[in-house]
Amino acid sequence: MDREKKILSLDLGSQDIAIVNGVCKKDLLEGDGFLFLTGPFTKSNLPVGGRFNILARDVHSKKIVQSNSGGAWGRRLAYAGFDGLFIKGKSPEPVRLVIDGRQEEAKVEFLRGDSLWGLGSREVHKRLQDLYGPDSSSIYIGPGGERGLLLACLIQDRDRASGRKSFGALLGQKNLKAISLLSKESLHLDKESMKKRLEEDSGGQEDLLLPIIESLGAPFSEEIFQERRARALEENLNPSCYSCPILCNKGRMGKKDPKDHKYFWKFNPQDREVYNKKANALADDLGLDTLGLVNYLEDAMEEEGGLTWQDPQGILDFIQDAVDDPKLGCRINDFIRETAQDRGAKKGLKTTSEAMKKRDSFFEILDLLGLCIFAGRRLEEEDLRALTNAVTGEKLTREEFLTLKVLD
Repeated sequence: MDREKKILSLDLGSQDIAIVNGVCKKDLLEGDGFLFLTGPFTKSNLPVGGRFNILARDVHSKKIVQSNSGGAWGRRLAYAGFDGLFIKGKSPEPVRLVIDGRQEEAKVEFLRGDSLWGLGSREVHKRLQDLYGPDSSSIYIGPGGERGLLLACLIQDRDRASGRKSFGALLGQKNLKAISLLSKESLHLDKESMKKRLEEDSGGQEDLLLPIIESLGAPFSEEIFQERRARALEENLNPSCYSCPILCNKGRMGKKDPKDHKYFWKFNPQDREVYNKKANALADDLGLDTLGLVNYLEDAMEEEGGLTWQDPQGILDFIQDAVDDPKLGCRINDFIRETAQDRGAKKGLKTTSEAMKKRDSFFEILDLLGLCIFAGRRLEEEDLRALTNAVTGEKLTREEFLTLKVLD
C-alpha cells in the first residue's frame, strides 16, 4: 500500500525513540530488528479485524519469518496511534516497555524488568494487570524465552501464544521481558466518507459491505466480551478474539478443552482430563510452544527411553526441566535446529501448485489487512478489495490488491 505507516521505533540499547514511515527487509535481515505490524482493519474495531503480524529474522534460515496473532494487543497498538512497533538493539539488563497511548501524544517508558524476570506467564499477567488495569494489554516471554530455548514463544494476556518461530528466544536475547500497551477503547472513524467511497467503487457487493462499514468503530464493551468468553469456555469452545462475535473453527473440534490443541491427549484415558490441562498450563506458564514440545517429547521417548505417556507426572517434570536443566535445554535446541534443517531440505524438493500459491497469497493479504482467515475468506476477493479501498481511501486495482505483501 502507498499509505505511509506510522511505526514507533525503539532502541533497547540507547533507549532512543523515533517515529518512522516504514520498516524494510534490510532492517530485519541485516540488523537485529523485531517488528509488530498492524493492518488497516486492526484499528477499525471490525469484529473480525483485530489481528496483527510479528516479523523477525529466523534463527535457522536467516530469512524473515512471520507469525499472525489475534487477541487485544494489536488493537491496543493501533488505538495508541501506531501502525507498528519496531524494536532493535539489546538492553544491558532486563527491561520492560510501557506505551501509553491514551493521550494525544503517546508516552513511552523503558522500565527495569528484573522484578518480572524469572516469573511465569500467570504471575507476570497478574502483576501487569494490577499495575495498568483493564485498559491495558501485554505481551511477554516466560522463563523459556529468558533462557534462549528455541521452543519459546510470546504469550499475550496469559492465554494466547504467538510462536513456532522462536520469537520468545529472540526477545530473551534482547533482555526484553514485556511490552504493555494502554489505549483508548476505539478511534473515531468517518463512516460516511467510507460509504461514499464504497458507492463510487465499481466492485464489491454493497448490500453486504455497507453493514460491515456501519459496524466499524462500534464502542467496544469489555463486559460483553468477557461474558461471551466465559460462555465459550463453559461450553468447552475456543474463546473469541478481542471483540469477535463468532467462535472460530479451532474451538469446534470435538468440543474438547480449548487449551488442549489435542497435543497432550496421549496420556492414559484415566489421566487425560487432569494432566492434559496441567501440561498445557505449565507450558503456557513457561512460555513454551506446545506443539514443538510434544514433538520433542515423542522423539525423546523413542531415542532415550524411560519417559512414557503412562507417567504423567514424569511428563510434567520433563516440561519443567526443559527450562531448569541447561543440558536438556541444549538437547532440545539441537533437536529444533535439526528438524528445521530437515523441513528446509524437504521444502526445497517440493513444488507448490498454483492453487496453493494463490491460497497462500490470499492468506497473506488477510494477514496484512488484520483480518481473521476464518471470517475473511468468506468474502470474495473483490469484496475485500472494495472494503479495503473504502476504509483506507486507497484506489487499489484488482491486480494491485492481489499482490499486496505484509512487508514490501
